[in-house]
Amino acid sequence: MRNIFDQYQQHENRLTHALSCCLSEDPNLLKQFLSWVTGKKLIMLPKRLEILEQQVPGERDELPEEEVEKRGIPDMWIHDSAKWCLLIESKVDAPVSNGQLERHYKTAIRCGFEDIQIIVIAIVLIWSFQIFLILQHWMRSSKTSI
Repeated sequence: MRNIFDQYQQHENRLTHALSCCLSEDPNLLKQFLSWVTGKKLIMLPKRLEILEQQVPGERDELPEEEVEKRGIPDMWIHDSAKWCLLIESKVDAPVSNGQLERHYKTAIRCGFEDIQIIVIAIVLIWSFQIFLILQHWMRSSKTSI
């Protein structure tokens, strides 16, 4: 069996890929995750949700890790092909940058999204323990749709 992480060198991309695989395979988990992240109880998932890794909606191919860094593309997008999207940035070995999150937001605007939410998945040190923590660190939302 092929290792699901063998195509990624960076730890944060492996983390993103694991989350993407889980959410793509389990609609109930996806619904719970989106409810938790957005703070909205979802009865049903929108029918046209798409989950992308290191890719801009509308582009066909996943980009190499180096290209993703240059273009300011979030690690993962979940979107409804209309106006709503959730951008996910994973940080394991590097600090969170507001500038990077702002570039992700601008990329989503250029793609035509209006209701944009961003979360950061990060490893933080607290009292010398590494704790996996999902931060709703930098979240923008102009409308409520999903």
